[in-house]
Amino acid sequence: MVILGQSNFRLLVTRIRCLGWLLLVTALVTACSSWERDFEAFQIQVKQGVDPQKLQDWAVPIIQGHNPKYQIPKEDIPIAMVDLPDFLKKLSPSGPEMAVLCKSDTSDKNVIMIAWGGGFGHWGLLVGEPDFVASNDNSKSVVRWVDGIYFFKQTR
Repeated sequence: MVILGQSNFRLLVTRIRCLGWLLLVTALVTACSSWERDFEAFQIQVKQGVDPQKLQDWAVPIIQGHNPKYQIPKEDIPIAMVDLPDFLKKLSPSGPEMAVLCKSDTSDKNVIMIAWGGGFGHWGLLVGEPDFVASNDNSKSVVRWVDGIYFFKQTR
């Protein structure tokens, strides 16, 4: 049996703590960078499998049915998964986690938010009328695809 002096024991404990922190930071950085790669892969997949005009042709009548001048939703209005176009449902084996009609976080316009989830947050599409403009806010960052349609990522 090895007996350590008190100073050697403290040094060993300090090294073990440092190793623990290093492993934790490495795991978090790896997970976050993986999540970022998943978001980029999602954008590529959508651009290859979804016609943005067909997406807006589906979304705009729903949005216009809730004119923001008269009917801004106080709460998100769920859109049933069965009502989503097949080209959205086929983007992942289980389909999106949720789809809602909601007021945009950055304007007075109604939009449809379609979201897929991950362990570190959500990503998806914000679909509005062609004049809809989204912008980054404290919880969500956006990437423009075409006029009125944005990719978003949101950390929890």
